[in-house]
Amino acid sequence: MQSVLEFHQVLKAEQGEHTIVVTPQGEAFGYRYNDIQTEYNRIYHLFEQPEIKNLVVDFGQIDFIDSTFIGVCLSLAKKAKICKGQSRLCGINDGVRELLKKSQLIENDQFSFLWSECPTREDALAELEPAV
Repeated sequence: MQSVLEFHQVLKAEQGEHTIVVTPQGEAFGYRYNDIQTEYNRIYHLFEQPEIKNLVVDFGQIDFIDSTFIGVCLSLAKKAKICKGQSRLCGINDGVRELLKKSQLIENDQFSFLWSECPTREDALAELEPAV
């Protein structure tokens, strides 16, 4: 994986052969909407590369997400789907899991078409990146 955003405060992004890994940083309520939007836009445009199809969102660095981060995840997962790729969520702690469940974004058949959950980033990448 190689880092693809030179400056990131909110969304760390790394690129593999076919996959973008996005790792939200810090706490969602500590950032301005414009900062989140700017970094989201940069990541969204990475899917313009024909080899990039898949998305992994690694929640391992945060304990809380808000509706803005949820919107970012949904939009990026939809973009991966449009690119004929798949999305995985990983590193979900109990607090984030509860919020995603209450929002009906995990453990809900209506969203199973959009993403699935893996325990770790390594598991997610093993499912999405071909073995070398």
